[in-house]
Amino acid sequence: MQHTNKKSENYNNEILESNTDNYWVNKCIYLLRAKDGCGNLIKFHGKFIFYITDSKTNFNLHDVGFKLDKKIWINNNVIDEKHIKDVEKMLYDWNLYKDGWVVRINKKRLFHYLCQIGNNTKPLALDYIKKYQAGLDISQIIYEELVNQTNKIIINL
Repeated sequence: MQHTNKKSENYNNEILESNTDNYWVNKCIYLLRAKDGCGNLIKFHGKFIFYITDSKTNFNLHDVGFKLDKKIWINNNVIDEKHIKDVEKMLYDWNLYKDGWVVRINKKRLFHYLCQIGNNTKPLALDYIKKYQAGLDISQIIYEELVNQTNKIIINL
């Protein structure tokens, strides 16, 4: 299928980027919190992980806040910029929001590793990301996202 950069609105009027199979378009998106093998909620770099389900749940995209720029997060958290493409590939199906990561489970390796599902093989690209330090990354991401959005508005004027 051909990749498209079109954007569309979901039922919460949030703008969602469509991908090659238009998964996000015209779909009521319900989420479940990811858990590890012991039933504990899991986080990735300080944020809860949610995955998309077809079943109606208590969580939807509205509950995870506004979407943040994952590329900015990767650039701020990769150890060496030569590994940016590897980390982007690992996080291909992951979307970053203010209050969590939302995962489409096509590229399952990282998700399965964190949830302790299957053989638990650690993705190599995980070693290319800086170790998480609580409280240091979200404010920078929010600031850079606001600057980015402000610049877009100024350019469009």
